Amino acid sequence: MLTGLAGGIDRGDKMGLGGGVPHCLASHDILFDTLDTLLAKEAPVMSYRQFILPVLAAVATIAAAPVSAPRVGIASFEALPKPLPLPYHAGDAKAQIAAARARAVKAHKRVLIDLGGNWCLDCRLLAGVMETPQVRPFVAKHFEVVTVDVGRFDQNMDIPTSYGIKGRLAGVPAVLIVDPKTNKLVNAGRETALADARAMTPQAVADWLAGWVG
Repeated sequence: MLTGLAGGIDRGDKMGLGGGVPHCLASHDILFDTLDTLLAKEAPVMSYRQFILPVLAAVATIAAAPVSAPRVGIASFEALPKPLPLPYHAGDAKAQIAAARARAVKAHKRVLIDLGGNWCLDCRLLAGVMETPQVRPFVAKHFEVVTVDVGRFDQNMDIPTSYGIKGRLAGVPAVLIVDPKTNKLVNAGRETALADARAMTPQAVADWLAGWVG
């Protein structure tokens, strides 16, 4: 997200390094030594190495920092608007997922596939939290969401299978976080963490979603 920072530094641009500098640090000591020698003539107080390494370290720290979850404005599920959403509908799930992947690639998002059924309270609680004024824009910013109706575990079960989930789902909602470029499951082993959402809080649900932002 902050790529190209090094390329914005005048000395780096003059040397023809551009945004490639961060990828070369580990193996280009000779290059740095040469740069130090050249730049010392103009700036003896601070060499290129002394300047750029702290900057890149700071950028790496920022990039690695987890995304903060939105602060949900309610303390319990009882405060969610009623009736709760009924988010699951019949449709071509594979086509919807393919379209979501295409949008996600362009928008630099991940795909969130919500497997569940309208009969499931935990599924509807998840949908209710995702529709709150605080969480809805957060989800829209970071994910392309597809809801998939699995019926009573007898519909669209080829979807989780295609992502390496074998056998019957351990519960619903089963939330698959997918890298749209590779179509690989990002949260393997954690798909059904929200299947007992009623035992959580709305904030805990939001925190879980934020933990899978790419």
